[in-house]
Amino acid sequence: MNKHAIIIILSLFLLLPGMVWAWSIQTTDIGPNIENKATKKVAPIYPPLAKRKRIEGKVIVKLQVNADGTVLSTEFSEGNSLFKPASMEAAKQWIFQKTSNGMTGHIIFKFQLEEEGN
Repeated sequence: MNKHAIIIILSLFLLLPGMVWAWSIQTTDIGPNIENKATKKVAPIYPPLAKRKRIEGKVIVKLQVNADGTVLSTEFSEGNSLFKPASMEAAKQWIFQKTSNGMTGHIIFKFQLEEEGN
């Protein structure tokens, strides 16, 4: 085997685990959007650092909801990590319609700065 073939094979062995890991994260099932089943929604507080740096973005939070409509658990699924604490805190305060078995799904928070002058 020549040097180039060995380098290519070694590169594949080094890169492949990272590629598989990244693919598995992207394919995590976040369930349906359950925002329309909420009876109480709490907006997240815009993080001061993100506001100062004028960072905007969308966050997806996966939720597991008890049968009584309260949030049992939250999981940060997607978005800028600057928005994670505020999103998780707000999501925990949401309340949903009561169901017989609870539900799993996701909600979306959009962090968007207001235009100056508004």
